[in-house]
Amino acid sequence: MKSESWDYISLQQVSHHSGMYETFVEPLTALYHYVKENATNLHVKLVLHQTWAYAVSSTHAGFANYQNNQQFMYESIVNAYKKARKLVNAYHIIPAGTAIQNARTSFIGDRFTRDGFHLEETYARYTVACTWFEQIFGVSVLGNSYKPTTLSDEYKEIAQHAAHFAVKRPGKVTLLKHYQKEKR
Repeated sequence: MKSESWDYISLQQVSHHSGMYETFVEPLTALYHYVKENATNLHVKLVLHQTWAYAVSSTHAGFANYQNNQQFMYESIVNAYKKARKLVNAYHIIPAGTAIQNARTSFIGDRFTRDGFHLEETYARYTVACTWFEQIFGVSVLGNSYKPTTLSDEYKEIAQHAAHFAVKRPGKVTLLKHYQKEKR
């Protein structure tokens, strides 16, 4: 942290505790004080990276914290991060979890993790990257031409829309109606 004059420093809770507010209180407060004491940029902005709910088929032991229910996990994460933000007066919550839930309403469905909890490595990671971009820079990702070479234009559009709506409505899942069926 002292090696650079960072503009932003991001913190997140481990995924299986992300929807449990009580797990934020002591460690997040301690991390916040550590950052404030050690950041070389006195104007550094603290952001919280919201994690995503596990796949409905996840076998991760921590999924039991949410009754093995994706929707319950998502709602718990949204609520916990909202409360946690107030603990440390975070500049932003990066609504990655909402972006992934939005994207899951497309024809891609619940295929945004590679093992039930870690993000799939192309379109899922791109979705989260788009969310970071729009939230930090305040510039819509819709129509942004950049995409990994392995990503189709349709998956790019889904990711961008999922991210855009997550930033616009961070605590509410947006149904991606135009992407219910794959275009051929």
